[in-house]
Amino acid sequence: MSKHTIRKNGPTIAAAAILLLVSTGCGSSGGIATAPVQGTVTWEGEPVTAGAITFRPSAAGKSASGKIQSDGTFELGTYHETDGAVIGPGVLSYTAPRAELPKNLRPGQSLPKGQYTGLTPQDASIEIHDGVNTLRIELTPRR
Repeated sequence: MSKHTIRKNGPTIAAAAILLLVSTGCGSSGGIATAPVQGTVTWEGEPVTAGAITFRPSAAGKSASGKIQSDGTFELGTYHETDGAVIGPGVLSYTAPRAELPKNLRPGQSLPKGQYTGLTPQDASIEIHDGVNTLRIELTPRR
């Protein structure tokens, strides 16, 4: 490429670079909008004290997840720990913590089930809206 070609195309290249930066956004979100999501998880009216909540968007986009705190609260994160979830419809799921293995576990003995094993969100299909989303998730046994 000659110096003349670079000078001639320089403004075009600069404009394309600026357009690329603007279209992908300033964060590492990949250009897909997220909204803050927080809430509580309960089972039989009591706070769930462990596990994780995951939101999988119906359309393209990365899943968001968050660890449930000892008081039953959680915040979802997609690209960062608490940046929220992709805006739009999707499905919630719950992952129970692993049960602690007994020290005297023998070969062939069944593994113990955790306290929240086999539970799923009662209303799994939800929509994340622009702005702060506060969810109240009630877990029920899987059917």
